[in-house]
Amino acid sequence: MKYYIDPEIKKLSLNIQLQEKAKSKNYNFKFEDFDIVGGNWKHKDWNTWMKGADGYAETEQIIKRYIAECKKPYGTRDLSFIHLANDN
Repeated sequence: MKYYIDPEIKKLSLNIQLQEKAKSKNYNFKFEDFDIVGGNWKHKDWNTWMKGADGYAETEQIIKRYIAECKKPYGTRDLSFIHLANDN
């Protein structure tokens, strides 16, 4: 007898595998990997800009906090201070 696997179950199984892989991923960002332009910032490999602060020094502190949070284990990171930049 042949078994039939529902496509939704197969997709869910793949998602679980990808989530487990993401949990163990290490992020070794350095401050030099980021660009700051007009108060907004992004990693050189990203296409999306993040909202920074009014000054360069404050935006630098946001990036350093982001780097510190990314070094924490998955599930303990608090990235609630990060927001996408709006060009409007």
